[in-house]
Amino acid sequence: MNTSIQYLDETLIQSSREDVEAPLYGRNAYGYGSKIPTHRWLKVRNRWRRVYVTLWSNAGTAWIVIDGEKWIVRD
Repeated sequence: MNTSIQYLDETLIQSSREDVEAPLYGRNAYGYGSKIPTHRWLKVRNRWRRVYVTLWSNAGTAWIVIDGEKWIVRD
């Protein structure tokens, strides 16, 4: 398991899409959580991957999973 922070290289993003709604699971009653699914998808390495957000307090980080590892997505 890699514990270093890894940022997704934007050149790896082949395409993106958005769903009408995001799933409601993954957050607590106040809307916070460590793996909140968003309505955004990115195509990376010929595979569609959902963008998740870790949100605590007023700060959030968007990320995707590639080969079991988190990669931070820059907006």
